[in-house]
Amino acid sequence: MWFVSHRGEVVCLDAEGFHDSEDDGPIRGEWDRLFNDKVKQPNRLEELLDTLKRGRLTNWLRWEFDRADMPLPSNAMVVSVEDGKRWKITAQVRGARRRFELRLDGTKLEAYKAVTPAAKEEADVVWRFDLRKELKVFPFKNVHANANQTCSPAAYRDRIYVVTGNGTEQKSPKIPAPDAPSLVCFDKLTGKVLWTDSSPGENILEGQFSSPLVVEIDGRAQVIVGQGDGWVRSFDALTGKLIWKFDINRKESKWRLDSGDRGTRNSILATPVFCKGRVYIGGGQVLEHGEGPGRLVCIDPRRTGDISSELAVDANRRALPHRRYQAVLRKQGEKVIPNPNSGLIWEYSGVDQNENGKLEFEEGFHCTISSVVIKDDLLVAVDVSGLVSCFHARTGERHWVYDVFCSVNGSPLIVDDRVYVPDEDGDVAIFRFSSDPDVAMKKVDGEYRPLAEISMDSSVDGSPVFANGVLYIPSGSTLWAIAKSKAKPAPVGASVPHPITKEAKPCDCSHRPALLPSGFKWRRP
Repeated sequence: MWFVSHRGEVVCLDAEGFHDSEDDGPIRGEWDRLFNDKVKQPNRLEELLDTLKRGRLTNWLRWEFDRADMPLPSNAMVVSVEDGKRWKITAQVRGARRRFELRLDGTKLEAYKAVTPAAKEEADVVWRFDLRKELKVFPFKNVHANANQTCSPAAYRDRIYVVTGNGTEQKSPKIPAPDAPSLVCFDKLTGKVLWTDSSPGENILEGQFSSPLVVEIDGRAQVIVGQGDGWVRSFDALTGKLIWKFDINRKESKWRLDSGDRGTRNSILATPVFCKGRVYIGGGQVLEHGEGPGRLVCIDPRRTGDISSELAVDANRRALPHRRYQAVLRKQGEKVIPNPNSGLIWEYSGVDQNENGKLEFEEGFHCTISSVVIKDDLLVAVDVSGLVSCFHARTGERHWVYDVFCSVNGSPLIVDDRVYVPDEDGDVAIFRFSSDPDVAMKKVDGEYRPLAEISMDSSVDGSPVFANGVLYIPSGSTLWAIAKSKAKPAPVGASVPHPITKEAKPCDCSHRPALLPSGFKWRRP
């Protein structure tokens, strides 16, 4: 399995770990630090050195190993490697022979364990690639928590594709490494770099957050990714050659230039979604920039070249080079014209449905960092302003909208005939999958409400996942698994335990298993 770590490393692991009793790949014999401690008392340091010299361990040192979940027996063998500085320890731990090393630098004592097939608790690393060291990538690191800070790799045949996160400094618009790759293709078995792309270059707005999508279209595999300059680009999966590009922003939109200016230009944090020959994606910004206008688009990925809906030209209708903050400056005589090669099928940024001459809050589409979900030509999209919208995937017509009254950062999920939407308040709203609002929701005092809203223990910023009969939801502090239940739904009004507090209270139907796929109920793992 492959993932991108918070250290800016692409890591390949053996999914069986060391439970197959093998150390796979070229990376072998690593040392993993168990603990580090300062030996402040002179008498304790003297005792430590004297005891180690005699090939034994002090009681407090064994206690430190116990705390690290590596209890050493009293007959552990201690051998000096570098007098007064390094020692090797060999001992039987839980039925396996394990090797450890102690390192003393002044008063700083560190303990390491050898990562071998005996270390069943450790990951078996096949290969590791440091993006910062090897490719000089400078990942944008937000001062606030950002769930989209590293990408999820995508795979095709014997290759994987990784968005590097290259971007600006934390509190500055400066891009330290504009020529560093934004997208990398690796040989997934060896970690060898096969090709790279750095298209956003000096136009990165802040960082690279989107995860790549790989799909075969007309016999050709495309890697489609939202990049840090607000463009969606498609590359040939084998060669890295650019196939098409689409600007998610309108040409007159403007990126915020200071903390008090929200701006109208967006980056892309969502992952593209492919369905029935079309690509769907929306634009957004990192969370602390607040709410703002967004644009949800449906694109034809069979075109080539610049397939944006608009072109930026000067007063003589000559094409303008792309600018980082604003593509068209009206005061300089520049214009926006329709693109004859446009690949836009439909878009939604807002419709005056009540025809009152202005765009109401619920009539618009706001910044999003979430991917859409599609089934049976129905599309559900969410935005950071809290709107859950249902569209016709082929035409872009919006069927209904509901406001959850807080930010939605994760992506929705469809299971059976239900739609699950997590939010920042820690609730999971459940809708019936339908274009009819009277079917998708219920009415309470004349107003639409979700079929149920289930409260978790803390904010749910990640996306729920359904796999092998289990629904998984990551909250701020807990991973929740929703397992199949044979129990019958509790009758309305019955006293049932709350899934988190366990406190019995009258059932209001919000926790009834009938609202979960195939009779599921909430269970804490």
